[in-house]
Amino acid sequence: MKNKMTVLNLLLPQWNPLQVFPVLPMFKGYFTHHGLEVKTLDANVRFYHWLLSKDFLKILENHVSHTMMTNAVTRLQCEAAEHIQTVISEPEQTFDPIFNLRKQEVFEDERQRNHALEIWENYLTSVSIFFPPMHLSYRGLKFELPKNPEAIRNYCQNEEENLFRLYYTHVLFDQVQNLKPDFITLSIISNEQLLPSLIFCHLIKRLLPDIHLCVGAPLLVEYLKLGHGFEQLLPDELDSLVIGHHFEPFLALIQALEQGKPVPEHPYLLRNIKQEQHKVMEWKPILPESGYPKDYSDINLSDYFHFSPLGTVNSHMS
Repeated sequence: MKNKMTVLNLLLPQWNPLQVFPVLPMFKGYFTHHGLEVKTLDANVRFYHWLLSKDFLKILENHVSHTMMTNAVTRLQCEAAEHIQTVISEPEQTFDPIFNLRKQEVFEDERQRNHALEIWENYLTSVSIFFPPMHLSYRGLKFELPKNPEAIRNYCQNEEENLFRLYYTHVLFDQVQNLKPDFITLSIISNEQLLPSLIFCHLIKRLLPDIHLCVGAPLLVEYLKLGHGFEQLLPDELDSLVIGHHFEPFLALIQALEQGKPVPEHPYLLRNIKQEQHKVMEWKPILPESGYPKDYSDINLSDYFHFSPLGTVNSHMS
């Protein structure tokens, strides 16, 4: 008997919060076309909204205060702490120009747009100084990735100075739990997403122990090919790994799970990295020959930090 599953496709930080990540509507469109129940959640853009919230400022104030009291303080930390205190005192002076990027007259005016982006970048830089080794950016594409597996594992397990872990426990996990997924999939396509994704994988099964967790990880393949113990990074909580740029392995996997069948054999689908190392070594970055249909029904364009004639400028997300 077929057991209908709810599939949740996640985009985790950090990525550019100005535009919709194209894989999200493509994933939903493809699987909806095949009769599956799919929900998409852009946790990346929500992460940037959280950074621009009063809730986060309370967490940030406590963290900065603790850091300044318990560690040797650098000049950069002093300057960043002073800037952050200014933001805490008058958050609208920083947050309003950033949210106004969603207004046509602001986004299309180069001077106003650049001014807002500069305010945003300066704020994110100050925050980043207290949460090394990452460097937050509205471009979403800055990260000093640790060069060995042990350093990466240590970062993932750090509870106090791990900004992504704070975001997951304070915000994201409640949102995920409310969607009641049976199957969660996320993609790791850039260095900037590697640590946030590994942290999520380590923690999510504590909240939802029965979900099937599948990661699409073309980027991770390159690390696995290098050796150096990077296969140790794969969390024990991970149920399956897709190493290609195609959606077909996900579809075959979900259909098998719905029908109560074993995980199928597929050249881009890994069930055991140690036993299927040959798939990693044979992998080549081949893109699909044809495109996928797109479904934007789960996406609110007004969440993104740019003007869109299809979206409306709503109040700030809480």
